[in-house]
Amino acid sequence: MIRIPCSLLLLVACFAFGAIVHEPSGARGDDRLPGGADAAALVETLRSDDPVFEKAKACQRLAIIGDATAVPALSELLSHPQLAGYSRTALERIPGTEAEAALVDALATVQGNELIGVLHSIGQRRIGSALSQLETLAETGDPAVRAAAGRSIRRIREADRSEPPREVATDTLGEMTVADRTRLAANLTSHPESKFRQAIDSARDSGAAAAEVIADSLASLEAQRQVIALIALADLGNRRVIDAITPLLDAEDTEVAAWAFQALVDLGHYEGADSLPEIVDRRPELAPAILPALAQVGSEGLDRAVLQRLSAAASGQAERSEPMLLGLAGYAAKRYLDRATEPLLQLALSTEGELRSSLLIAAGATTTVDRLGGLLRVLESLVGTLDPETESSVIERALVRMPPDAAADVIGDLLEDFDVPRQQLMLQRLAFLGGDRALQIVADAARGSNETLVDGATQALGQWPTVDVADTLQRLVHEMPPSRYRIRLIRGYLRVIRQFDMPDEERVSRATELLEQCDREEERELVRDVLRRFR
Repeated sequence: MIRIPCSLLLLVACFAFGAIVHEPSGARGDDRLPGGADAAALVETLRSDDPVFEKAKACQRLAIIGDATAVPALSELLSHPQLAGYSRTALERIPGTEAEAALVDALATVQGNELIGVLHSIGQRRIGSALSQLETLAETGDPAVRAAAGRSIRRIREADRSEPPREVATDTLGEMTVADRTRLAANLTSHPESKFRQAIDSARDSGAAAAEVIADSLASLEAQRQVIALIALADLGNRRVIDAITPLLDAEDTEVAAWAFQALVDLGHYEGADSLPEIVDRRPELAPAILPALAQVGSEGLDRAVLQRLSAAASGQAERSEPMLLGLAGYAAKRYLDRATEPLLQLALSTEGELRSSLLIAAGATTTVDRLGGLLRVLESLVGTLDPETESSVIERALVRMPPDAAADVIGDLLEDFDVPRQQLMLQRLAFLGGDRALQIVADAARGSNETLVDGATQALGQWPTVDVADTLQRLVHEMPPSRYRIRLIRGYLRVIRQFDMPDEERVSRATELLEQCDREEERELVRDVLRRFR
């Protein structure tokens, strides 16, 4: 098995399986589902007092099924410190001019990191109507805003296929005196690390004109500095440095080569590509970094090429090198390629260790509700070979993109096919999924005669992440005889009363009604503690 350098594994984490799955520009639209009542309910969630967790899930779901009716609620979250990224992801994917207008309008209202995020989203959608505002922001005093605006300008201009790609506009290049250039070049190659860092900061402040000075020094820098310089060159957005970056694709240091590729992607060098670049086969050890990076500019042609490679590997017609499979899986996951689910699962069944985990996580990110049952059965067949964290990640990646009730039906139909420990785990997954159907399935399990399932169901209900569990808990407390499970339900109900948003009068009313149902002093004292807080 090929050993992947530790530094490159960090790049895999950065490029392939980020914490938040983000839909790149040009991503497939055929996995979008009709919105209907589900979309309307999600919009209501965004406008409600529901917890941030629930609103984040609603944004993620609207990225799949949302339409113009969801835009106003999403746009209200563009300045939210926790939900801005989720709302932007949805607005990047929702078709129509309404979503584009919301992003452009936000340029005048958001600031800081949220502004940089909106600039990125505008570039992702190639919104030409924002060009004049972007050009103004490209001259602002904030280096990070300038860089983000410059990248979006470049993406928009290069997306216009009626004219060839242009260099960065002359008026965004700025001016540098000969003395400034000389000083910058000297500091880039100076011995003290502090001077090199100062030089990079100075270059960012000087704008795109400084990119050419960095490019001239690039070949003479040591590997660690080359990586930092490549990141700066990508941010500065001057396409004139592409020729200086390209030779670093052959750098002996894999981290340098990977960041060189990322810089070329950011500078638009692979924009419009419809086949895998030659470097993938020439240097397969770089595939875990460069293929997910290429997903930023993915196209239908690239999608087909990746799917063909995955299918060939799954059928034994292509070499199954670990780095190549990691790269292909990372690309498929970032592009949500639903046709990749089956070959990814086949490959996962014939591999092991970290590679198997990565393939399964990618399969989770690409699967659709009609394939969810197959995914769960594969996980069932691998019990004992996967760590719980990996399995949770696979299932959660899948569920977050699915209609909650439809996904809950799939899980509910499969419950009886699993052994009891597995059923308990599935009940926890239903709690993550949420929704009316999931709540009904878990509540029915809590009412059942299988004590192990009652145990799992009451745990899931006690930790339910949304306020809609309140009435179910209230009914179950009334129905269940005194037991440790009833105590657990009472604790869960009191947690809802304490922690979720509701008027204090309702808290007191619910707690008072609960107190009347309690027969044991232990239960009564739990309720009295809540009443003392809100009376």
